[in-house]
Amino acid sequence: PDLVLMVCALASAGYFLVIFNTPLRMSTGTSFAPMGISYAAIAGSLLILEMTRRVTGNALVIISLVFLAYVWGGPYLPGFLGYPGLSVGRFFSQVYTDAGILGPTTAVSSTYIILFIIFAAFLQASKVGDYFVNFAFAAAGRARG
Repeated sequence: PDLVLMVCALASAGYFLVIFNTPLRMSTGTSFAPMGISYAAIAGSLLILEMTRRVTGNALVIISLVFLAYVWGGPYLPGFLGYPGLSVGRFFSQVYTDAGILGPTTAVSSTYIILFIIFAAFLQASKVGDYFVNFAFAAAGRARG
């Protein structure tokens, strides 16, 4: 199964790399987006959900599915919760662009979060992290909370 998922991820990413600098990319998020973009976006989104399930468990996947349910259930909700709705193709072609999944979330995780991980690894390897823990115990070791 891992090999099949890997091939699917490469195919989905490869399709977007091929159409990246073409006029087809400009149609994403509109009703003129070809179904190929939508199919690749659906496959990519499902692969991201599967990766999230493997890394963090079911909690984030369930939250994501609740928000996805709102996308298609929104037109049937009353009052200010409702909205006109989107087609499946239009929604996924917009979500899987540099304005959606591949945009700010990927940028933040690839620039800022990696810095915190590297800094934490440095503190752990140099034993400076133990100094902070020992200092905290010395300062407030008897206090609760």
